[in-house]
Amino acid sequence: MLTRKYIGNVSHFTSKNPLFEQFLSDPLKIVVVPINARKLFIYYKHHDSLQNKKSRIQTSEKWIVDKFSSLWLKLVNSQKSYNQRIVSWVNRTVDKIPWQESSLLTVPGESYIMKRLLHDPKKVNKEINKQVHVTAKEYENMSLKPQIQPINLYYPTTNTWNINSIEQELKRFSETGIATYKKRTVMYLSLLPFTLPVALLPIVPNIPGFYLAYRSYCSYKAYLGAKHLKSLLNNNGYSGNSEKTHPVELPEYTELIDESSDLTEETIDNLVELLDIKEMRNTLLKVVRQEKAKI
Repeated sequence: MLTRKYIGNVSHFTSKNPLFEQFLSDPLKIVVVPINARKLFIYYKHHDSLQNKKSRIQTSEKWIVDKFSSLWLKLVNSQKSYNQRIVSWVNRTVDKIPWQESSLLTVPGESYIMKRLLHDPKKVNKEINKQVHVTAKEYENMSLKPQIQPINLYYPTTNTWNINSIEQELKRFSETGIATYKKRTVMYLSLLPFTLPVALLPIVPNIPGFYLAYRSYCSYKAYLGAKHLKSLLNNNGYSGNSEKTHPVELPEYTELIDESSDLTEETIDNLVELLDIKEMRNTLLKVVRQEKAKI
């Protein structure tokens, strides 16, 4: 049973359902958010401890991203009028990027996340018992592969959406994402060399170059996310040890969702509070804005 509890002027949803407590404490999960009767948003949420910190690629990527973030903050904090115009233009442009990309960007590439092994206490194998979390490469090199703990896929049930329709839509979503963002990555990278003349100018920053590099990076990450999502969904139909998703309906979530309406700002506020995904509020508001603009 879902109840609203007030602490001061702030409301909080509470539930005594053990399944809901499991959801809140789950370190790796996929949350399905119905947008309307035709579209879904997914949020792949994971704890930092499950990131593959052994990867040199990820370490280098983080360094590059931090550098770009530092440059961007300098532009944002600059008092110069032309820098402020640049920031305003970039923000408007980024806000027009389809929300589908934002959704896929939450899904890391398969090699970016550690695999959680399910051990069989009846089988003694030193290679397996050494560690609980392994990288994708380490798992592939194992002579005896244990089962991988599935990723819980949490969803509400509505008149339109049940687990069958959700999985069908997510497969379509992932396949479309693979095709779309592979093309966009190639397109942005092919345009990048044309911005080099701007980089030679001593005063004007190479904003077109930075933007195309950023779009190339985001498109490639969305492509990897789509591939990972498709792999997870495709593995669901097989009995092997590959990583899969495990569907879990949350009654509290179903209770919250209004079956007769699309995602709204009011629904978002309640949803992010209930599911403890407040970091996704602005992204979901962007989804609502973009879907309204299509009507």
